[in-house]
Amino acid sequence: MAASEDFAAVCRRASEALEGCEGYFLERVSADTARADGCVDIFLRLGPSAPDVMVSLTGVVWTSMGAVLDMDAAFVDEIRVKHVPGSDPSWPEGLSGPGARPPGFPDVAWLTVEGPVPVEVVAKTITVFVAQVY
Repeated sequence: MAASEDFAAVCRRASEALEGCEGYFLERVSADTARADGCVDIFLRLGPSAPDVMVSLTGVVWTSMGAVLDMDAAFVDEIRVKHVPGSDPSWPEGLSGPGARPPGFPDVAWLTVEGPVPVEVVAKTITVFVAQVY
């Protein structure tokens, strides 16, 4: 498999792991800007009977988060992960924040969390951790 196909598979698995997270709450969104590659971690929680979920994105290219007025109401209406191939000369429709896309830019994952506190992250890596419920 080519690198682009490998990363597309990673994005597909991340998307599958996040299926069913509608109704979860944004427990915490943290950004580490001290590192050169940047990192955004998104923590999702529903309650004691459902597994906690953490999405970790590194090599952050761009991020946006809505106003955090009432985190108690920060539920997830929808969460999506889309693979954006490096071979695409421009950003996909609906993603205008990162600015011009330079030639030779690598594949990236585009994570979108819809809800009262929308979150959008474009990053070079994505990892989804789903806790075990015992």
